[in-house]
Amino acid sequence: MQISFKGNKVNLPDFMIVGAAKSGTTTLYRILAEHPQIYFPPSEKEPFYFCFGGKEPRELNEITRNRAVWKTEDYFNLYSGVDNDMVSGDASTSYLYKHETSISHMSLIYGKRLEELKIIILLRNPVDRAYSHYTFLVRNGFEELSFEDALMPRMIESRRRARWGFDYLNYGAYADQVAHYMSRFPHCKVYLTEDLKDKQSLINDITEFLSVDRLEIRDEVTANPSGIPKSRFLVD
Repeated sequence: MQISFKGNKVNLPDFMIVGAAKSGTTTLYRILAEHPQIYFPPSEKEPFYFCFGGKEPRELNEITRNRAVWKTEDYFNLYSGVDNDMVSGDASTSYLYKHETSISHMSLIYGKRLEELKIIILLRNPVDRAYSHYTFLVRNGFEELSFEDALMPRMIESRRRARWGFDYLNYGAYADQVAHYMSRFPHCKVYLTEDLKDKQSLINDITEFLSVDRLEIRDEVTANPSGIPKSRFLVD
């Protein structure tokens, strides 16, 4: 959608896939990215702009901090080339985890147009989600603790200050997260990972929600065959 921000016309996402991480969001993103009427920034699946609240994310390591999209102008530039007849999206899964900061910053940027923003949430059994999150970090060389030790509350508390991705439990603390989104956004859809078992039915519902044409799913569209981390903020 196009809004007026400080006297300038800027493009912003019409919808957001806000999470949860490790719940099938990459599969959903990859399918929707195939749609000719849907636009995602080609360089950034997950800009994570809103969860920074407009401030430099100093809690991230220097390399990731330098790549992070936290400046408002840089975020606007991601959508500057969107055609007016396309529906644009942002698939940043930490928006659910960092729900208070994200929603507050969305309200600041979108202003009176906030209620037009459509929200998609995909949830997974919290235990399964936490274990998938853990094995993801182990596989990519960021986790050395056992699963049991990594889930100890005191361990999480001491580690998450340096890296959000170690907060295995609160990434799956959905009750408050979802409640905040549903209370602020009239257009909010919540799905379960199990809904991906019938991908076509799920996508039919989502394309109707987004007011775009139906999309026939290609069989070869998969989640993340390379194993390369898609979400920087699970490892930073």
